[in-house]
Amino acid sequence: MLSFILSVCFVAFVANQTVSTGAKKSKLLTINPAQLLCSMPGSPGPPGLPGARGASGSIGRMGFPGKDGKDGKDGDKGKKGEQGDQGRQGNPGKAGSKGKQGVIGKHGPRGKKGPRGDPGQAGALGSKGKAGDTGEDGLPGVCKCGINLAKCAFSVAATKSYPKERLPIKFNKVLMNEGGHYNASSGKFVCGIPGIYFFTYDITLANKHLAIGLVHNGQYKIKTFDANTGNYDVASGSTVLRLVQGDEVWLQIFYSEQNGLFYDPYRTDSLFTGFLIYPDQDFFNKHGPRGKKGPRGDPGQAGAPGSKGKAGDTGEDGLPGVCKCGINLAKCAFSVAATKSYPKERLPIKFNKVLMNEGGHYNASSGKFVCGIPGIYFFTYDITLANKHLAIGLVHNGQYKIKTFDANTGNYDVASGSTVLRLARGDEVWLQIFYSEQNGLFYDPYRTDSLFTGFLIYPDQDFFNKVEENLS
Repeated sequence: MLSFILSVCFVAFVANQTVSTGAKKSKLLTINPAQLLCSMPGSPGPPGLPGARGASGSIGRMGFPGKDGKDGKDGDKGKKGEQGDQGRQGNPGKAGSKGKQGVIGKHGPRGKKGPRGDPGQAGALGSKGKAGDTGEDGLPGVCKCGINLAKCAFSVAATKSYPKERLPIKFNKVLMNEGGHYNASSGKFVCGIPGIYFFTYDITLANKHLAIGLVHNGQYKIKTFDANTGNYDVASGSTVLRLVQGDEVWLQIFYSEQNGLFYDPYRTDSLFTGFLIYPDQDFFNKHGPRGKKGPRGDPGQAGAPGSKGKAGDTGEDGLPGVCKCGINLAKCAFSVAATKSYPKERLPIKFNKVLMNEGGHYNASSGKFVCGIPGIYFFTYDITLANKHLAIGLVHNGQYKIKTFDANTGNYDVASGSTVLRLARGDEVWLQIFYSEQNGLFYDPYRTDSLFTGFLIYPDQDFFNKVEENLS
């Protein structure tokens, strides 16, 4: 407030000076400072009463459109309208491009055999044809003693998964049954010709463990265990047996709930096979038909007696004799089992449990088979492994002929191998580990499942011809 009063006094003073100065020059106007101060507007008074309403103004211009409001809620669903008339049929579209050829489907099931048709009319007799070329030489003739008349071989397949334990497994799909000695109804092979036989099996397993054994007249000869690894696996076994007429051989599960044999209708992979290697000659000598007595020949002229020679030194043991007609009667077969786990590498494995050693050519002390009769031989092995990998090989005179590797899966497993070899007299064959620390061969005293087997198939006939010449 004080500043306001000072401002007013200052203005009055200035105005007075200005008016006085102007009065000297012109006496037209005289202003008193007090008048100037009183002529300044005072504080505004209170508002007056509202005046009368004025006349309405003219209509203004149309305003701009307002902003769109928010969408309202959906109304109730209307009733379905009546079906309209069917439209006209459209024009046919263009043909599409030819698709790719599809994958060939699986063979469908074989249809039933249709009824036999009526025989057709006999055709007219044709003219005689020209003589054909001379055929190849035929097979050797049959020995009069009957040795080559003995034939017995079978190979059969499973047609059902998970067989019952401790009962013969029925292999119902017969691939071969030469001689008719395998009985598909019972699952048993019944010996009709006594002699030495070879048996082998390869069984597919899945989803369960497999404990399978080969039985001879109620006694287990082989017991094979293979663990389920979560995938398909194969368990194998083989051996040779001497059978007499009426003996029975079959396969069966020997542990409950370990019957993992698996049948796949698209495969033929669970097989049981056996065949006669050497028939017993005594059987044919007893049962062969006796020929008619021939006429007595004229006596020959007596020869002049020769001078007696000096006695020679005793020779080595001779080879098995031969039939007078030239057919070889030589026999050689062995089947042996391991009795110790984890053998040393790069040394012959000693299979000390001898199941058969016909001819005595397997040496259990060295672990080697030593050939005594030259010819072609069959060798096979089935080795159980556990806790380690297995790297095993079949050796012929120091050279590997087979190398088999099987990885340790954390449980039991079986590694197998087989081959044929031509051997000369004195040749040696054995099994050995070929990698260090991969000697996983495992021996279980309650099983006989790591086996090495071999036998003579065809002897060298030239060798026996020379022997026969020396004997004559």
